Amino acid sequence: LQRWPDMPAGALILLGTFLTSMTGSRQSSEVTFSELGTLLSDAKCIASLVCLGCIIVGCVAYMSRRRAELEQAAQARPSNPNIAEVLLPAVVASGCGCIANIALKAVGELLKTKAGFWHVGLWLLLGRFAAIG
Repeated sequence: LQRWPDMPAGALILLGTFLTSMTGSRQSSEVTFSELGTLLSDAKCIASLVCLGCIIVGCVAYMSRRRAELEQAAQARPSNPNIAEVLLPAVVASGCGCIANIALKAVGELLKTKAGFWHVGLWLLLGRFAAIG
């Protein structure tokens, strides 16, 4: 754990968690499988997921194509690496984490409504693929 940037980053994450918890919906509502499908078919959701997917695929493709160069740069500057190169795997991991989090939230909602095994299993499968991304 470093004082910079880990401490401020951790504080911002905690602040974000606190703010989303305090300003989140207070209504207790249950979402069915068909309602989740409706939410996913919304144009804003589709645009967001496509954008996120393109960013993830772009970062992975860039890292794959320039693997040798990235490794050489990391070995040449171990104490002061290029921040853009350091952020590439972090962006991929956070994007996959977003998708996994959405899928697991959907699983939780479906379990509350006592949805069928196949409905829950579909979302678990999506979360699994995103988590091992």
